[in-house]
Amino acid sequence: MATYTFKSSSSLNSFLFFNEERSAQYVRDICDDLVVRTNQIEPPYDPNKYADFFGIVVRELDILEDGRIFHYGNKQIIILKKNSPITRKRFTCCHEIVHNFFSAMEERPFLRGKKQAKGAYSLSLIEENLCNLGATYLLMPHEKFKDIASQFKPSWENVKHLASKFIVSPETLAYHLIDTDSWHCSFARWQSVVLQSGDKGFRPISYRNSPTINMRFLPGMHVSYTSPIGRAFYKHRPLREHMKTGEVMEIIPIGENHVFSLVYFP
Repeated sequence: MATYTFKSSSSLNSFLFFNEERSAQYVRDICDDLVVRTNQIEPPYDPNKYADFFGIVVRELDILEDGRIFHYGNKQIIILKKNSPITRKRFTCCHEIVHNFFSAMEERPFLRGKKQAKGAYSLSLIEENLCNLGATYLLMPHEKFKDIASQFKPSWENVKHLASKFIVSPETLAYHLIDTDSWHCSFARWQSVVLQSGDKGFRPISYRNSPTINMRFLPGMHVSYTSPIGRAFYKHRPLREHMKTGEVMEIIPIGENHVFSLVYFP
């Protein structure tokens, strides 16, 4: 088990004076350092090596939630849901490991607000969001990810290819492409709903876009079943549309109630 020493002596003190941007950078810095310390150079990046670094035991059991971390004697144990997809188990394992970044702080009033996350533990939404951020960077380290992603042109096929390379979900990878400014594109997940008119339609439940992409579908908007989103959904097959503004939209039905859209310049 390794004892973690911060790269910068000011990191912890800076984090105590909480603000969103600084705390996110704190998490990214530790993730970058942890990738180096575990001698991981190429994808896929192994969550078990991160766990071993901290002396954390990882086990898979039949549980209801995706995962949890807890103390048992002098050990830390991460339990993962046994029948979850491999991409979900890898992300959940890294998410729980990132909780360990904060374990040295006995008092974290700024992380324990009134809004509480659902789950076995009453951790604040702020810490949960930071753990999601950290999990993403542990599985797709920033510089290496950008270097690899820059070798591919935007397309849904390449999203799937890169997701397979890093062993993450296509949705997680697509958002990371935008957050790291690796591709100029937009990505949204749409859910089938019933509109006020009584007709069926779709609303975006998650969304990211590069500043260079002029999306005609904005967050909060509902689109009808006659839209490209609807046509792909009801035909049960991907569609590729050329938009009047010059972008290409790829639309991919996912499951029974959802659709992904990827928009980019060809």
